[in-house]
Amino acid sequence: MPCTILLIEDNDTDARVVQDILRQSTQEWQVVRARTLTEATQRLQEITPDLMLMDLGLPDVQGSMTLLAFFDAYSPGRRLPPIVVLSNADEEGTACRTFGGTTGFATKGTMMEQPATFMAFLATCIEQWHNEQRLVQRATTPPETQYANG
Repeated sequence: MPCTILLIEDNDTDARVVQDILRQSTQEWQVVRARTLTEATQRLQEITPDLMLMDLGLPDVQGSMTLLAFFDAYSPGRRLPPIVVLSNADEEGTACRTFGGTTGFATKGTMMEQPATFMAFLATCIEQWHNEQRLVQRATTPPETQYANG
């Protein structure tokens, strides 16, 4: 079953690089692309991605404000999938780590130079997300129905 990634990236070349790296993996991916933050929030009404890759320089919002605007626009009560910030500059990553709310950060240069490491990181993020989802499901399932089938 393919993992769904919401790729929030306005630059066509950068989006192609990400998709090329994903194609090198043995994992099957379904990539849904959004070019703006507005489009990304609309896509999240249609899909539940396993992971989000987010550029911080979008036409409708820039820098760490991208994350603040995204969290403000995201539907309250919905659990966010892992968010990996993609950036051209390490300084922006430092700001994201300070702000919080993201799973990780990768410079676009490092992603291209070390695609295997990048892919392993994404796989770990997704695995942790799926494990969290299972725990939440278990915690919200009434005890009398948890073991009904087994």
